[in-house]
Amino acid sequence: MDSGALRQQILETAMVKGSYVRPDGSKFDTYFDVFRLYADATLTRAIAMAIADQLTEPFDAVAGIALGGVPLATHLAAALDKPMLVVRPSAKSYGTYAQVEGLTRRGGRALLVDDVVRHATMMVTAQKALAQVDVEVSEAACILTFGHSGYELLRNQGVKLHSVLARMEHK
Repeated sequence: MDSGALRQQILETAMVKGSYVRPDGSKFDTYFDVFRLYADATLTRAIAMAIADQLTEPFDAVAGIALGGVPLATHLAAALDKPMLVVRPSAKSYGTYAQVEGLTRRGGRALLVDDVVRHATMMVTAQKALAQVDVEVSEAACILTFGHSGYELLRNQGVKLHSVLARMEHK
């Protein structure tokens, strides 16, 4: 699928109209519902391949940010034949008590993956969690970015962000 057709299919599938509220309390009338994309394995695989085509740095694993980045990271890891890690916002309060799940290789490199990036604060938190287990991040990927602040914050952290679809702002 060419990139224009892929972008159009993403928008037609995931952008829903209604009345929504962001975590900060601001309101908007469209919502990017990534789980509508993930319900279509063929579309998710096409998104993963579009991201794979943009990558420039070598890496040892694909690290998905829980929850929205994990399905995409799963498809990317399978397509690229790499192990997958899951990065939680904070350490689990039970079981392994880990913030980073999966088999990490100290001194390794990971591609960091999330669904949507607005300000990239979750990506920076995940990058720091990976650094705690001695895994470096120099590239990150997402399906959709809003604005430029996420790109800038990650660039300041030494991370290049790739996105399939970029929008200036949520309306």
